[in-house]
Amino acid sequence: MIKTLSKHLSPFTNRHFSSIHKDPIDDTKSNLQFSLEYLVKGRYLRPNPIPYIRFAKNGTLLRHQFLRKYKDLVQSNDVLLSAQNKVSFSKFKEGMDGATKRSLFVWPTEGPFDVCSIIKGEGFDNDNYILKPLASQNEEFKIKSYVFMNKDISWRFALQDVLRERRIWWKRLFFNPGAIFIPEEVESNSEFPVARISTNFEDQDYGFNDNFVVESLKMLDDFEGYKVLETSTCPSIGTLALLLDAVRERMFLSNRPRMALNQYIVPHQLAIFMSDDYINSSPQIRNFLSEFRVFLSKALRKEGLRLYSTPQESLDIVDLIGIPFVIILSPKTLDDGICNIWDRETYWYEEVHVADVVSRFVQIFQKRWIPSLG
Repeated sequence: MIKTLSKHLSPFTNRHFSSIHKDPIDDTKSNLQFSLEYLVKGRYLRPNPIPYIRFAKNGTLLRHQFLRKYKDLVQSNDVLLSAQNKVSFSKFKEGMDGATKRSLFVWPTEGPFDVCSIIKGEGFDNDNYILKPLASQNEEFKIKSYVFMNKDISWRFALQDVLRERRIWWKRLFFNPGAIFIPEEVESNSEFPVARISTNFEDQDYGFNDNFVVESLKMLDDFEGYKVLETSTCPSIGTLALLLDAVRERMFLSNRPRMALNQYIVPHQLAIFMSDDYINSSPQIRNFLSEFRVFLSKALRKEGLRLYSTPQESLDIVDLIGIPFVIILSPKTLDDGICNIWDRETYWYEEVHVADVVSRFVQIFQKRWIPSLG
């Protein structure tokens, strides 16, 4: 189904990063799929932007009643029942037999990225692998929600608006918005129309025969006087699609690929490095600076920011795996409080006082637009 992708993806495999990445297993919550699931669930927590869709006053109760009645249709542990319910992280079953399997990770710890396997391709060297999604992963784990619309409204127009909003939501996450499309027209005359949002990678030349369906919408039977619209999102397929879309080359560094991920879904948002002259400083200065890095890291994590830690401090590695910003401390920081912030998009440095670092990144990651409905 998929031709060899080792040229594009080999830098992001476990084999490449296992010797430099030392994060513990608990850090898997910072992976891309967790971020995507968080955003998918978070869209239901926000006000509905489509004015003529009316949710039931007791929306949560209505959802529970619906699920109890149609428990053969959906499994409650796979469904977003209400804003308070959490969909736990799911590992996907490996569906290939007789092949050497390795999970594709951008951040190589066990577990978080079981969205596909890398198998040795016949007739290739050991450094060449074929990427293949796990069999039946499209059915393994989905986040579902149900929109209850009053029957007296133009629900067909409401369906089109929801579909448009969902398509825009996905487009904003992708490096190439053109990768998101709706493969066919929704049957406007049908009582139970079905719509799908798919991805393609024509600009990447991967050679896919099929498109990835990242989300589907369908109208179900009426319930308690309401029209019921089911939205179903598959985080595993969405994660794989985001990964494949994000593998890019810098125009001025074409010999090295990078992960061009939206900064709001990157598994790690920041890293704190020491400057080159740190090694040549006195033991006392190094000790003070190390203690300050620990203090700054705790302050950033307290605000919910996700930091990347590695003993091998290299901007090339940071650029490769998609960390948007790096805070660089130097012995001079202890004198005037100034640190450098490196931006991977521009490759430029900016001088910022350490007193403003925490509030600055809180504003960057929490106050700007976040992909969600509306």
